Amino acid sequence: VNILEGEYLYQIGDEKRTFKTGDTIFIPRGTPHAFLHLGEGTGRKLSMYQPANNIEEMFRKVGQIKERTLENVQAAMKVNNSKVVGGLLKAD
Repeated sequence: VNILEGEYLYQIGDEKRTFKTGDTIFIPRGTPHAFLHLGEGTGRKLSMYQPANNIEEMFRKVGQIKERTLENVQAAMKVNNSKVVGGLLKAD
């Protein structure tokens, strides 16, 4: 992940860290992770996946969800063998 603009809080496994514009983050395959854009304004990041598997289809399905419930998100993520493993990430 490349942070292109803004500041983000990432939780990767059990570790929480803040990343800002210009930072690069490596998340090993299969590692539970979450992120939260911090502050006002725009946040932009570039994520790369290797192998990509069905990640595009997963994001497409998540983006089409009308009612964003945990069950609906889990169902959409299943196409990429991904799942939600915790609650929402919150800034301390």
